[in-house]
Amino acid sequence: LQTDTRTLTATVQAPEGEAAVSPEDYTIQWFSAGGTTPISTGTTLSGAELDKTYDFEITLSDELAALYEQPARQSIAPEDAADITVTLVRKAQTPTLTLTGKAVTESGAALSGVQVSTTDMADTAEPITSETDDEGVFSLTVPAKTLYLTMRLNGYYSKNQTLSLSGAE
Repeated sequence: LQTDTRTLTATVQAPEGEAAVSPEDYTIQWFSAGGTTPISTGTTLSGAELDKTYDFEITLSDELAALYEQPARQSIAPEDAADITVTLVRKAQTPTLTLTGKAVTESGAALSGVQVSTTDMADTAEPITSETDDEGVFSLTVPAKTLYLTMRLNGYYSKNQTLSLSGAE
């Protein structure tokens, strides 16, 4: 008794209007349905039995992963389809703003060398830092979200402030 088989093929494409994705920029692993050990690696799975279901998992290169969401593990039934194309979804980009300011004493004199930093209140990203110039001016490119701003200079009290920034302000 011979089992009917089919070759399954999975490909990855960028959203419409974006540069093509090369097969060298991702890997595909094939699994028996619900399995944890790959049964094959590559864009095709040969000898897929028609009465079974298979899972496949796509792993993006670091370059693609920086731009696109990692696709979820998917299932395919050989009796329903032999080819499947996965279209990548671009990651949401947080808009940025340029935050500028000036550090001065109570009498209005410019303070140079003040350490200025922002921390994202929603995650543990590294702080974005700058230092005031000779005229007390600083500039930081920051994400448009809620940030915690800190200004420090030896010999002075630190200044802390919560900022809610949006692209509309």
